[in-house]
Amino acid sequence: MTQIYLSIGSNIEPELHFKRCASMLEAQFEKLQWSPLYRSEAVGMVGDDFLNAVVSAQTALSLEQLGNTLNTIETDLGRVRSANKFSSRTMDIDLLLYDDLVVNSSRINLPRDEIVNTAHVLVPLVDLIPNAVHPVVGKTYKSLLAELADKNPTAISDLTVVSVSLSSP
Repeated sequence: MTQIYLSIGSNIEPELHFKRCASMLEAQFEKLQWSPLYRSEAVGMVGDDFLNAVVSAQTALSLEQLGNTLNTIETDLGRVRSANKFSSRTMDIDLLLYDDLVVNSSRINLPRDEIVNTAHVLVPLVDLIPNAVHPVVGKTYKSLLAELADKNPTAISDLTVVSVSLSSP
């Protein structure tokens, strides 16, 4: 089994879509563990606030199968893909880590770049695996968060924990 970490975000009816996403992930993967959900302002666009979280899970799927499965879940949750990367969405699921695999290709980058410089990704990842070591930079996620806090303290303080039950609607 492969240990995976997924970054999940929504700013269109996010509570509803997170509940549905949780149910779909439970049906596909084993040993799910969720970070708290965080509310953050939309970055790089004008739009409603996002809810974000990181979920860990185990899977027997290959990297390609996993990508297809995640895309299907996003589509089933009403994700509309547009040319504009920064747009409102019902669900965005990004693969952050696939064990300690390092891949740099035109299709996928692992570990995902946003881990080291995006608070709404790094904070919930630290909630799950603070002392794990980033396979490229060789630092713990907790130390990467401390570095990010030194560079941009408001990025972290702007996140607020949201209490949402992820049981099925």
